[in-house]
Amino acid sequence: MALGHTIYRWCPKEGRASKLMSIPHDESLSSLKGNFDGTKLSLGYDTGLVKIFDIETQKIERTMKGQEWRVGCMSWSKNELSTGSRDKTICIRDMRESKDYSLKLKGHKQEVCGVAFSSCSRMLASGGNDNLFFVWDTRKGH
Repeated sequence: MALGHTIYRWCPKEGRASKLMSIPHDESLSSLKGNFDGTKLSLGYDTGLVKIFDIETQKIERTMKGQEWRVGCMSWSKNELSTGSRDKTICIRDMRESKDYSLKLKGHKQEVCGVAFSSCSRMLASGGNDNLFFVWDTRKGH
């Protein structure tokens, strides 16, 4: 969870939160999402940047571009991260590749406010402020 410029990790077993990291005061975080095995945390920014934080090393291991405005939603599959933005696009980012994104999906007429991978990670659902709902085949790019 994020409060102000600090990100905390919640431990339900212990029933408490501990500080994970701080965000510089000149940056504005707009979303965050942990991956399935709890080793990475993706951070979306108002500027369109996405950073990957390694929880074990406590360091930002990667910074990716691809979107121009606020990244408001994210979803992890095993090796991929999808990010939805106010610029109406969705970027699919393969963590095994060095590129910032492997696929950019366009179809929404307003901000993308929700993305979710299917259990097989092949399909991606997205919803936008345009009241549209899409189901994308990420292997075919549409």
